[in-house]
Amino acid sequence: AGLEGQLRQRLATVETRLATIDADLAARYPRYWDLARPSALSVDAIRRLLAPEEAAIQFVVTPEATHVWLLSRSDIAWHRAPIGERNLRSLVRGLRCGLDRAEWDGAGAERCSTLLGLDPKQVPQAADPLPCDVGSAHRLHEILLDPLKSRIAGKDLLVVASGPLTALPLQVL
Repeated sequence: AGLEGQLRQRLATVETRLATIDADLAARYPRYWDLARPSALSVDAIRRLLAPEEAAIQFVVTPEATHVWLLSRSDIAWHRAPIGERNLRSLVRGLRCGLDRAEWDGAGAERCSTLLGLDPKQVPQAADPLPCDVGSAHRLHEILLDPLKSRIAGKDLLVVASGPLTALPLQVL
């Protein structure tokens, strides 16, 4: 108990010292502190930042589903999209094969061929257009955005993505 007690005391001293340093930084450099330790904005604060033609949309991907939140100046909505992280990752990887030639490098050629249902011998050459899976893009749009379509019509979307969606430009949908 002696060594453990000493270590706990030392940890408490270090934590106190860090708290003092943090308070000093926050007082002396408030703008730095705001960047280093941002706090979450309230719904009202976000609404005040949005222009009338804008909406913020956030995707939170979980193993079982993707939760989609929408916030505009006049509206707030949520829906649970029935696509979990594993299936979403597979769809996004397939769509990336149609966007980025580097996805086809090395072992990626076999993976992209499998994801897109192509013969592995039909790997696109440098001058060939990449195969785009328009059906998967449409399916993903239907799953994620169709439940909100009347609310996002005509809006500029500010997107906060997570998980596999961070690798996909939403314009693809």
